[in-house]
Amino acid sequence: MAIIRGIAMSDKMTPREIIRRVVAHRDAPRIGWNFSSEHNDFIWVPGRAYLPPPPDPYARWGNHEELKKLTGFSGEVYRDRFGNIYGRYSACDKYVITGGASLFSALRDARLMANALADVLLEPEMVTAFLDCIVEHELKVLDYIAGTGVDAAMFGDDWGTQTSTFISPESFRELFFPQYKRIFEAYHERGIAIFLHSCGYIYNFIPMFIEAGVDVFQFDQPDAYPSERLSEEFGDKAVFHSPVDIQKVLPTGDLELIGRRAAEMCEIFDKNKAWIAKDYPTYHDIGVDPAWAKHAENVIVERTKLSPDGSI
Repeated sequence: MAIIRGIAMSDKMTPREIIRRVVAHRDAPRIGWNFSSEHNDFIWVPGRAYLPPPPDPYARWGNHEELKKLTGFSGEVYRDRFGNIYGRYSACDKYVITGGASLFSALRDARLMANALADVLLEPEMVTAFLDCIVEHELKVLDYIAGTGVDAAMFGDDWGTQTSTFISPESFRELFFPQYKRIFEAYHERGIAIFLHSCGYIYNFIPMFIEAGVDVFQFDQPDAYPSERLSEEFGDKAVFHSPVDIQKVLPTGDLELIGRRAAEMCEIFDKNKAWIAKDYPTYHDIGVDPAWAKHAENVIVERTKLSPDGSI
């Protein structure tokens, strides 16, 4: 019989009792042991058993077209036994871009355009509260996106008519600029670049968007500015992700004009290489024959392709 701190202790005290005393801070004779050897006071037993799940053809990573169609995700996908669908991008040599949130568009869709514009003037506190919710959600989404190999996120908000923005620069600065900045800074901290799509003429917002953190502007109507002005004033601060203009050039069907403007845009943006030439996703929606766009593409590729020695 051993005496520990005035209490009689049996030499045969079990590991269970020792650990109970350790956990309860009650005169344990020694510390607990949980080694992967004979020095172990614990034993592991399963607490529950699961029935084998039914066979699932999507339980491994792969290009499962059904799941990809369901989710809209372009990388590899799989589904766990609870029905959760996961996606990942495998290592590749392509620039990986994903979708970001909309701020003004969310407000417009929730309140309808007329009400949203009135809210900006009459209910600025409510607009801020609404945008706070969108931003907090987007920051949580970012936690899942970060570290997956994504290079950039495309945000989308149509901010302009053909000649001006929907709201004043002052209202934009007060209500929307701080919210965009919160999101864009968080993405930049995770190493993810910011693309911003906007239709319409938003010249007065461009400096503020650059200040907020936009790296690339996705404009389908670059000649609304026109392109010369974009390159001259902003080409050293941002890049423009644009087709040959979808309103003033491509719909004409004039191959000579289309080719000339495509060549001019190559020259306009050459100084800072501030152009990512692109296609419009649905030419049939804007009355453009894909062959006209292909002509622009051919001109751009021919003028900007690298020679065998790596030079332009």
